[in-house]
Amino acid sequence: MIKHSVLVVTYNQEDFIQETISSLLNQSEMPYEIIILDDCSTDRNWDIILQNQKKHPDLIKAVRNEVNLGLFPNVKKIRDLYTGNVVSFCAGDDLLEPDTIRDINKKIIQEDLDGEKDRFIIVTNSVHLYPDGTRTIWNNYIERNVAPIKTRLRYGLSYRAVGLSRALLKSTITDQEYAEQNPEVGYTADFLKGFDEILKADRMFFINTNGGVYRLNVGVTSAKTDKKWREHQAAYKAIREIYKNKFDAKDQLFIDFIIAGDQYKIEPTVGNWIKATYYFIMNTGNFSYNNPMVRNLHYLMPYKVVEWLKFNVYPVFLKWRNAVSSK
Repeated sequence: MIKHSVLVVTYNQEDFIQETISSLLNQSEMPYEIIILDDCSTDRNWDIILQNQKKHPDLIKAVRNEVNLGLFPNVKKIRDLYTGNVVSFCAGDDLLEPDTIRDINKKIIQEDLDGEKDRFIIVTNSVHLYPDGTRTIWNNYIERNVAPIKTRLRYGLSYRAVGLSRALLKSTITDQEYAEQNPEVGYTADFLKGFDEILKADRMFFINTNGGVYRLNVGVTSAKTDKKWREHQAAYKAIREIYKNKFDAKDQLFIDFIIAGDQYKIEPTVGNWIKATYYFIMNTGNFSYNNPMVRNLHYLMPYKVVEWLKFNVYPVFLKWRNAVSSK
């Protein structure tokens, strides 16, 4: 029997939490349970959660921390609260598309999988939701024939922690443990954890439907400050060291570019810009479908130009490309 748990970690998200919960309650096939862990919010977040729990007491389990723990300890804690055998995470400002649970469960049945015993990931496409309401598709399905660790390295694979088996979660360490082992990586520990997931998954299945919806430029991990660039660079240095026997020369070249690009963001000197540009050119043809060369221009351009391209040009490019690829 499939018991699909949805786990929601949230803090001070009164502007988004109702829409998040509604997306879970409006699934075409209902989840087995919805676990919501509030990290001692100081706004109306917890009140909104309780209102929903009172309406759906058999479905929603709401827990509130007595003190604020922070993002990763909160994620670690919620992993001990669910009772299902398949898990989909959903941040308190994100959403699940209406057929997410149904589509994942259907694939599990088709492949005769057991969430308690089989370590698997059911990969759906993801949706990026822009502040103006524009939506673009992160097409994970098109990356299905690429080695997962290679497309993960190039930001080509983004399944948003949706469709994971309990057996897989039990075999992987948490974001918090990654952060403790590599304190210099900060919030990018969740990116590191993704490598552990795909390497420990015995099987990955790709379905060409949309699952998690991720809001851009919302939340603690969105802002790109000097500290964020340092953490991002540290994450790629750690990835290079931890998984060095998994990467070939092209993989190493891509890591060189990311490290050089981050260094230019940290220290915007002419020399660092030249080095980042050199590796950018050297990586021609070495980017992923979902993270193409044009998207990585943000490493070489001023912030305001990048933001304009990101919200005005790149969504148009994605829609055009998706229309062409679907023909």
